[in-house]
Amino acid sequence: MLGPSSSAWDVAGGHESASGHAVQINPLVSPPPDVLVYEFGARLDDECAGAVFEQIRKARFLYNSLVERIRFIHEEMNAWVLERAGPDARDLQTRLTGCEHDIGAARSRSDVAALRLLSPLRVELGKELTPLLRPVREQHRAAIKSLFFSRVGNTRATETYQLRCQAVADGLGWATATMVLDSALLAWKRTLVMGRAPKAADQGRHLQDTLVLQFTDKGGLPAERVLDGSNREIHLCAPEVARRRAYGRFRFRLGLAKDNVYATGGWQYHRPLPSAAHVSSARLVHRRVADQDRWVLQLVLRLPEPIHLPSAPVADLACLHFGWMKSGKGRRVVTVARSADPGAVECVELAASVEDDLQRYAALQSGRAKSRAALVPKIAALASSNRLPAGAIAAEVDAMVLQGDRVAPGKIYRLQTDLANVGIRRAWLDQWVSDDRKKWQAAVMLARRARGRRRDFYRVTALRLARDHRAIVVEPLDLKAASKSQNPQTGGWADFSHHARAGRVIAALHEFEAAIRWACVRHGTPVFELKAMTSQTCAVCGSAGVTAAPGHPRAMRCAACGASHDRHANAAACAWQWAHQGLDIRLESYRSEAQAQQSASKARADAIKEAVASKRWSVKEEGP
Repeated sequence: MLGPSSSAWDVAGGHESASGHAVQINPLVSPPPDVLVYEFGARLDDECAGAVFEQIRKARFLYNSLVERIRFIHEEMNAWVLERAGPDARDLQTRLTGCEHDIGAARSRSDVAALRLLSPLRVELGKELTPLLRPVREQHRAAIKSLFFSRVGNTRATETYQLRCQAVADGLGWATATMVLDSALLAWKRTLVMGRAPKAADQGRHLQDTLVLQFTDKGGLPAERVLDGSNREIHLCAPEVARRRAYGRFRFRLGLAKDNVYATGGWQYHRPLPSAAHVSSARLVHRRVADQDRWVLQLVLRLPEPIHLPSAPVADLACLHFGWMKSGKGRRVVTVARSADPGAVECVELAASVEDDLQRYAALQSGRAKSRAALVPKIAALASSNRLPAGAIAAEVDAMVLQGDRVAPGKIYRLQTDLANVGIRRAWLDQWVSDDRKKWQAAVMLARRARGRRRDFYRVTALRLARDHRAIVVEPLDLKAASKSQNPQTGGWADFSHHARAGRVIAALHEFEAAIRWACVRHGTPVFELKAMTSQTCAVCGSAGVTAAPGHPRAMRCAACGASHDRHANAAACAWQWAHQGLDIRLESYRSEAQAQQSASKARADAIKEAVASKRWSVKEEGP
């Protein structure tokens, strides 16, 4: 029998392989798929565009105001801790701040030599500072929570919630304001782990904005009421039959109900709403595609019963070893093992046309950047000719000249419009804007089509794998480590080359992993995550003496038994051997955990409903 013996198995969590490597297999339990998001294309009427963009402006302003307040509180907290940590900690913090400033300057001028010197220095300063700050934080944990963390949150006593309430009083829709507050708090939670505060959103690079309507009725708004016009907040007037080119009219409330302002326009009714579904929220989404505005309507639907697709397992287990190795037909993104034999694996390959289109997109964007760099000297000459009117235009041109080839194309477009408004036209500027707009649209649409084909391929493949197997085991990669071009410890280049990092972006394995979980939860197929040294273990004899085969970097050779296999196939086969032992017991444990999570989730939802109901009754009893 291939692989380790069953005596080493530990069903409760991890176990140790025959080679001595630790093996950890964890269930990935997801909630039942009873929520769907239906998206419909939309087109906005010109007369309501101003009101819509005013809501978007208020939402953006609220987010940056929240981030500014969070950053202020974060700086106060750091200063409070630093003051109690002593003079040595304050001196180290000053040196660390100066080092980070120098690193930012070196990155802006692409000074690799300086980065190699500064990166290890920053790491050493951080290592010296952390032991001085940690005891202070532990000692004053309660005071820090009371003085600083209590000011950030979504309760009435917090400063962030008060900013949200002020935005609503100024005319921003309450559901949109709540969504913006949740986004800012999520950014604060993620950045706090890394020891810093979130950054404000760059308005010039904002690609998507969302306006939200929340329906507070129990269970949400019945889908029929969205279509029959009985709801005052939203009405989707649908044609008789849903098809690809069926269009209707829509009405979407903006801001507060008392303002009686609506967004109106046309929408594409290409798919019918599921019967007996309830709409928990509706969204009007604005997306920036190149220099064009795109609008979509999204309905978040809660189904009466979870989705369950039929399955027909033809194998017990499929183990997926991810990677993005270049192959003859395209790019191999995953190796699937259905047995312990490395020679019987399936290689899933992304079509070469997807990568070709993405490379063409990168080439078009590179050409646009070079063209933009060649245009900046002409803009600088225009600024030095003293023919520009003093004020905002002159300041805008000066800022663009300072940015050089890093200036955003949208700023050049805006400059052309501003100059035309004051009667200044330059043929070379008009021609550049016209040419760049065509290149921009061509590049963005090319990338969208390629990514759409990649997404569809991943979803179809994931559905097939979930349908054909009793269980799925994934062995994910550390994509965060693979994205770094420099080693933060040494300041030198990272293990992955430039071509390897470029292949990571083309493969987008995080999208494939998400598609696997999406498909498994719909088919009811249990899915597990495996963490082990599969690439360093021989799938034939189980020993750890695996090395790269001479002259064949994609193959491995075992020093113990002499076996030679593709390294991805060997890793997938090792994963199958370790996951297959005790599979039935593990599946029972998975189902028990899934049922326990569903029960706990239902209990939490019932408790929240009871708390809200009791609060409403107490308010009614107290009276106005």
